[in-house]
Order: sequence, then C-alpha cells, then structure tokens
Amino acid sequence: MPTVGFIYYIHGRKNEVYIGATTRDIKKRLSLHFSDYNCNRRRCASFIIFEINNVRRSGKSSPQDNRRKDSDYRNKIEVVLLEKVEFEDKQYLYEREKFWIDAYAEVCVNVRKS
Repeated sequence: MPTVGFIYYIHGRKNEVYIGATTRDIKKRLSLHFSDYNCNRRRCASFIIFEINNVRRSGKSSPQDNRRKDSDYRNKIEVVLLEKVEFEDKQYLYEREKFWIDAYAEVCVNVRKS
C-alpha cells in the first residue's frame, strides 16, 4: 500500500519560498519549522523565510506575549500545498521535491538542490 506525502512551500510577504516534502500534515510541519526557528536551530533553509519576514521569536517571556509572537508568524508566513504524492519508495517523494525546487529556482531559498 503506498504512503502519502506532500510537497509544500512556505512563503511570507517577500518573494522567496522554501520548498519541502513531508508525510505529516503541512500545517503541523510549518509549526515544526517555526519551532526550529524559535529555538535558533538552523537545520533547514526555511529559517531564512522567517528571518526575511521579520518573524519574532517567542523566547522566554510571558505566555500572553508568546501567544502574540506565535500569531505574528501565523500572520506573516503561509504554507501552501503544491502536490500530493503517493509513493512506495521515499526517494520518489524527494525526486518530486527536487522537481518543485527546480521549478521555483528563481525564488527558492533551499540550500539542498540535489
């Protein structure tokens, strides 16, 4: 039975996009990207999208302030589904991701283009 994956892009008010692939819900995946950004973990090029759109980090502040900063990223950043992919071998999902990275090459911030 095939697995279902998703190719998505993350963008803000600027022209640049980050393209990713996941088997998770894309909104949950966006939340994980923000969590990495919030904790200053630069594992992924999506970090750039949050930075260039001036998204505030939650940091160690009051819960009310953290909610305001959480909504800041939700107001500035959007995740968009590009393609739903059924696959047997995860390599196929990554090949589709690369297709989209190449298609958006002019505005894509992804570091990994292989």
